[in-house]
Amino acid sequence: MRNTVKRPAMLGKRLGAVIAAALTGIVLTACDDKMSSGATSDVIPDVIGMTLLDAKDELDPTGLDVETIDITGQDRMVLVEGNWFVAGQDLLAGQPAGDRTTITLSIGKEGEARAPEDPSPPAQDPPAVVPEVVGMKLPDAKAAIEALGLDVELHDDTGGNRSVFWEHNWTVSSQSVAGGDTVAAGQVLTLGVLKDGEHPPTTTVQAPAPSTTVDDEIAQMDPATQTAINDATYLGTLELGGIAVGDEQTAIAAGHTLCSDLSAGTDPFMIRYAMIKSSMDRNAPVSGDEAQWILEAAAVAYCPEFTADVTNSGFPR
Repeated sequence: MRNTVKRPAMLGKRLGAVIAAALTGIVLTACDDKMSSGATSDVIPDVIGMTLLDAKDELDPTGLDVETIDITGQDRMVLVEGNWFVAGQDLLAGQPAGDRTTITLSIGKEGEARAPEDPSPPAQDPPAVVPEVVGMKLPDAKAAIEALGLDVELHDDTGGNRSVFWEHNWTVSSQSVAGGDTVAAGQVLTLGVLKDGEHPPTTTVQAPAPSTTVDDEIAQMDPATQTAINDATYLGTLELGGIAVGDEQTAIAAGHTLCSDLSAGTDPFMIRYAMIKSSMDRNAPVSGDEAQWILEAAAVAYCPEFTADVTNSGFPR
């Protein structure tokens, strides 16, 4: 019996309380059925640089089965073959296939490079010592702070929320981080400012209170906790929509792949079409509504910046 999909009223909100449960059976990898052809060739063609879709067509006359390896080492699933490019092949071009029955292609997205065998941790900028800028003209204070790789926000210390148009008329009257303190590179410092001749308030003006939304609270958590919440959100949303999956890690990897395709500029309609076609090839068809639900669940959990685009796109049937 087909699972009934119930669309939530506001799928774009985080489902922080959703608990990931054991789910059964979905594989989102697109696998085109190899079609037999009367014309065959025993010579291996050079398919490096082609899209995976074109490479498969080029290799079809050889009768070889095509297997793929993700060059980044992330073992991502292929949903839209036209978005993947061949970076290598294990059988040399121009050589006979002989008794080989399979060719393995190394593939990646456009512009990607093969993952290093032993990647070094990314270099981190050294911490910065905040200068004392209270009493300085605003342009000089900003220059001193931004030279350290820090960002600046402004706050009107009169409480009037005035905009700063001519910085030379303003003087720094307070700063959110005291001079001499150490902060991470890229941190934002808030400078309280007053116009020339104005006096600072008698009480210390604090920086604007931080946001307390659920997304901001999650962003302040450690990466492992963020990952667990995002995964629970995705798997729980699938369960809420009646979408059954098998291995949770496989489903999670598929969700990240959907976001990668959205980031690559693939139209949401085409992504859903590929999911539907793949499911039909595997004799486990999903409907257009089910494909839409899966794509929206991935966007909410892993790439919320695409939620509106996914929600407002067309529905393949």
